[in-house]
Amino acid sequence: MSEEINEFETRLGRLKTIKDADVEPYPAKSEKGVPLEQAKTMATDTPIQTSGRLVAIREMGRLCFSHLKDASGKMQLAVSEKELGKEKYKFFVKNFDLGDFISVEGTIFVTHAGETSILVKDYTLLSKTLLPLPEKFHGLTDVEQRYRKRYLDLLANDDSMAIAKIRSNVVKEIRNYFDDLGFYEVETPVLQTLYGGALAKPFVTHHNALDIPLFLRVAPELYLKRLIVGGFEKVYEIAKCFRNEGIDHNHNPEFTQIEFYWAYADYTKLMDLMEDLLPKLIKAAGKELKLNIGGKEVDFTTPYPRVSMRDLIKQYAKFDIEDLPTDEAMFEKAIELKIDDIKPGTGRGKLIDEIYKVYARPHIINPIFMIDHPVELSPLAKKKTSDPRYVERFQLLCVGGNELCNAFSELNDPLDQEERFKEQTRLEEAGDEESMPYDEDFVTALKHGMPPTAGLGMGIDRLIKLLVDVDNLKEVILFPTMRPESVRQSEVGKGKETMVAHAVLLNTAEVPQWSKLNAAAHLAAALAAREGKKLIFIDSTTTTDGEKIPMNIQHAIMMKQTDKKENLLKLKRAAEKGEMIVTCFTEEMRDSTNYKKVKEKQESKSSEQINFLGVLIFGKKKEVENITKDFEMMQ
Repeated sequence: MSEEINEFETRLGRLKTIKDADVEPYPAKSEKGVPLEQAKTMATDTPIQTSGRLVAIREMGRLCFSHLKDASGKMQLAVSEKELGKEKYKFFVKNFDLGDFISVEGTIFVTHAGETSILVKDYTLLSKTLLPLPEKFHGLTDVEQRYRKRYLDLLANDDSMAIAKIRSNVVKEIRNYFDDLGFYEVETPVLQTLYGGALAKPFVTHHNALDIPLFLRVAPELYLKRLIVGGFEKVYEIAKCFRNEGIDHNHNPEFTQIEFYWAYADYTKLMDLMEDLLPKLIKAAGKELKLNIGGKEVDFTTPYPRVSMRDLIKQYAKFDIEDLPTDEAMFEKAIELKIDDIKPGTGRGKLIDEIYKVYARPHIINPIFMIDHPVELSPLAKKKTSDPRYVERFQLLCVGGNELCNAFSELNDPLDQEERFKEQTRLEEAGDEESMPYDEDFVTALKHGMPPTAGLGMGIDRLIKLLVDVDNLKEVILFPTMRPESVRQSEVGKGKETMVAHAVLLNTAEVPQWSKLNAAAHLAAALAAREGKKLIFIDSTTTTDGEKIPMNIQHAIMMKQTDKKENLLKLKRAAEKGEMIVTCFTEEMRDSTNYKKVKEKQESKSSEQINFLGVLIFGKKKEVENITKDFEMMQ
């Protein structure tokens, strides 16, 4: 750090010297001049004016060889005392640093070593750098700093600049392809009153003027299909989407995808389209159809095999999903197969998907179309007329099951869509955070009629990651999401992130005292059983004189009451919208310890018909207190 400070002070002194010499370091106007790669092709003695950044300076007495760099390439400069005069030459070598932007005028010549160069006859300082560039030979190698300071990464690492340019070329090819097919590029809302279009957890925000919660879109799908209802027949959007989920080598909370919708087409037509488009995108990236990805040769030569999800599971997990038609049977099978991160109540479709990911996906190398997914897994896709247990859907997969795109024949039956939204609502109430909310306006749009339509979404980040063969998605996103350096890991979740739990119990004459106590005990036990959660992250506080005092957490669960059953359902829904953890206790849970019976009873009722005895919410202190402020303390 001290070396960086010294370097800064040295450069700052040079900047002051330049200003004292009445040289403007940031001219109001300058011309770029000839690109350096073009300058290399110019004839000897040709006059030239060009600009760029100094990336090398080698002083040799009265001659200084430098290298100038711009977006097109790099070229040598010869700065001599003979051409510039003693004072201007001395000013250059004493006050200019690596990283400075300059403009030069001169003539083309060839050195004795045969290198085409510029003999500088005049120069202008365009911008002074006060901090040094990454070390010349080793570049910027700290991976985290490369992602945080992408501007230095691009300067120091040619591979990073190459990836950025490949991405730009691929996006340009995507636009050209769909424009040539007669598609219209459109824009749909990023801020939405109701998220939808994908099974994902959204980011939640609040609009102050309207005083309403809003969601960052997880997908543009439902709005694009509204445009098909409105009369468009071919639309696409290159869309920024946001999903409040994990960050790893294959996921970033903010990502880019193309979605397009084509009226009077079905999913087989889109498979044909992808077999035409993908080779063009590979060519736009400067690659061949046979690529080395992750140490394996992958052949993108068309056509690609079309295999059902059911058959892939049969092949690799060694059972037929049709032998297990219920949620419970599939859950037991998933437990037998040692599938992680599932819980009772998980829907059959999600269980099938998790089994596929563990058993079949790792075996995929060359591109295949995985087709015909179970209907439970695809709430927006059209059922196959030949077998309504499945939908007309495909995913283009390769190299360990990397998903390049997801597509289906769109569901345009409003009554069917309404029923599937209701099933998603049931999954949401069962605790599935990635379920899709009921979008009444979209159902209304479908009731006005939508032609048979096929739609496809393709993640651009993942496509580029695959084509350039890098392990981490952050390599292909110029500015990936990262925790600020100012927030230390040890501070995460402390202080202002204090977490508390409030339980609201039904307190009416019809509910006996033992039932209230029973509800309180079950809610507390359910919260305590949640792994990795703590009621209060601060376990002590320190006085002004340095004495450490333990925090008293015996009242961390605040018990409150209501005399109206409907208030508990409202509280549950409000807490879920605020992304708090919600635990419920009902009469069915109180009266039976048989999980299956409880589940059957509750599934036969609407949410309004379930008799809630208590709801516990867990989250950030201020948010929990705000949402329960209208409830009195339990008597």
